[in-house]
Order: sequence, then C-alpha cells, then structure tokens
Amino acid sequence: VAPAKVMPMIKANAYGHGVDGVAPFLEPFVDYFGVAVLEEGIHLRELGVKKPILVAGGVLPEQVVSFVEYDLILTGSSVELLDVAEDVSKSSGKRIKTHLKIDTGMERVAMHEYEAQPFIEHSLRLKHVDVEGIYTHLANSEEPDLIHARLQLERFQKVLGIYETL
Repeated sequence: VAPAKVMPMIKANAYGHGVDGVAPFLEPFVDYFGVAVLEEGIHLRELGVKKPILVAGGVLPEQVVSFVEYDLILTGSSVELLDVAEDVSKSSGKRIKTHLKIDTGMERVAMHEYEAQPFIEHSLRLKHVDVEGIYTHLANSEEPDLIHARLQLERFQKVLGIYETL
C-alpha cells in the first residue's frame, strides 16, 4: 500500500488472537499500532514495542500524563483534552503527539464534523502539542450497502477542506 502508512488496530487482545504474540510479529511490517484504551498502549510499550501507538478511545484528563511517560499518541477528541495535553506537554518539556478525531456518523468519542472548524483552528494554535494527523471512524463500512460510509467520507472530505481555508 506504499506510500500509505499501515496501522493495524490490535485492541481487545488483538481481537482475541493474543497481543503478546501478534504485536511483535507485526511490528516489522507496520508503521503504527492502534489500540482502544491507554492500558493497552502501556502494555505494548512494556512488551518492548517501539513503533508509534495511537490510543483511539476516550481518555480522562488525568491520564494525559501517561502519554508523555509511555510515548503514546493521543486521540484529540475535544478542545478540553487538547488543552490538557498542551499543559502537560509544556510542564513536562516533552511534546505529546495527537491525531484529531472527527465524528462523521459513528457517534463515539470525537468532535462532530459540524463543529470541526473551531476545533481545527484551536489545534493549530497549540505550541507544545504536535498534531500529527486527523481521522474519522466509519460506522458501517462492512455493510454491502455503502450509503452511510459514503456519506461519512463526504463529511470527512468537507472537514479536510477546512485546512485549505486557513
């Protein structure tokens, strides 16, 4: 898929396949790993995984310091969470990386696409956090009828267009 980057999601014990064996096996072949919760990211670091790890699920403000400690990538899902990351990064002297998450129809932890412009503008003003990416989560991409997935992609394309106007 080059030049695209590959990030397998290995949440929930690699979907029951055993993350302790799956992650080391996959690491030479992937660019990132994705997990659902902070504890899964910490577990991968404790296994010795060196590749970048995105925590895709919700994070409590008091957990943000662990992203510095374990060199994990934060899902930026709200202005408040970005502000906490900014404060933690500034006080620790270590930059937190984040990928902004835009809700285009999944209705899970993320900023709604109709609120994306001020959210993106806010993210661009951060001085101590590195905004490394932006993503959405398709709700029904496995369905034979792709109407909803196409609608989500259309919404996400509009959000990406915000960057062209700034």
